[in-house]
Amino acid sequence: MTKLARYLDEHGITQMDLARRSGVSRRTVGFAVAGAEVSGHETSLDTWAKLCRALGCNAYDISEDAYSRLVGSV
Repeated sequence: MTKLARYLDEHGITQMDLARRSGVSRRTVGFAVAGAEVSGHETSLDTWAKLCRALGCNAYDISEDAYSRLVGSV
């Protein structure tokens, strides 16, 4: 289970709820929840930022990989 999947589960948020809150498609949210290793799709940094804003959290809370990529891009 990915950190994002665990976060959503712990906070009672569905993928559809997150898609609505963030403006990201449900399909893209699904890819992010599944993780790149599972889906073969790497979620963009812009998408991670939208998800974080919608959840009111930082990238490390939902993805160590996204956090590393965001910190490395600064």
